[in-house]
Amino acid sequence: DTAAIMLTNPNTCGLFENDIREIAAAVHAAGAYFYCDGANFNAIVGRVRPGDLGI
Repeated sequence: DTAAIMLTNPNTCGLFENDIREIAAAVHAAGAYFYCDGANFNAIVGRVRPGDLGI
């Protein structure tokens, strides 16, 4: 059983997880919460909307 998963995207190295939509769908399909911390890069450029990633 999984209650939740936390993912930093992009990660500390600045790498973006390309499969984030699929990951979000799998987490939600399992009935779990998906928390995504995108503050690293997105705080600077502000171009990604978490809702567009399925989060």
